[in-house]
Amino acid sequence: MNKRNVVIGVLIALLFLSLGFYSGKSFVQIKTRIEYKTLPPLTDTIFNLKPYRSALPDIIFYPLVYTIIDSVTSEPKIDTQSILKDFITINDYSTILFDSDTLGKLTVNSTIQYNALQAMSYLYEPVQKNVVNYKVNHYTPFVSIHINTLGFTSANVGLFNRNIGFSLNYATNIQRHGLGFGLHLKLN
Repeated sequence: MNKRNVVIGVLIALLFLSLGFYSGKSFVQIKTRIEYKTLPPLTDTIFNLKPYRSALPDIIFYPLVYTIIDSVTSEPKIDTQSILKDFITINDYSTILFDSDTLGKLTVNSTIQYNALQAMSYLYEPVQKNVVNYKVNHYTPFVSIHINTLGFTSANVGLFNRNIGFSLNYATNIQRHGLGFGLHLKLN
């Protein structure tokens, strides 16, 4: 082979390589998938809370007790026992402030005794949003160049659809040339 044939072969190879690259980019489809990953929960408890405001209401409701003796109702009296019982009783409250697929879940627990907030705890279970971009290749173009010891130079252009491919082959040794077709199987 002379220099001219080598230069032409290299130029054809570069042409096929660039065609394969740009056609390969056009067959790639980028898809987006959004995943929500649950992160480790955050929790804490706060003790000895002091009110930032205290006020008496305008209308005060006292629990009243009526005594019935011989089917005669006496004057109502303030039920001191129920007031003291309510004052001593431990009341636990639990509230879910929000439960969202995108933000997570926030639960607030509180304990009230002696008409005061004794403890407050929270449990936050955060969720992290992950956007995943991935490529889907249904068609994969390929280009190849062959040189053998018999003086033949050939160029292949083909297309794989998943694991099966078809190709077009052009072979020449300057005096003879021809076209060929091929069927390929990708093993991966």
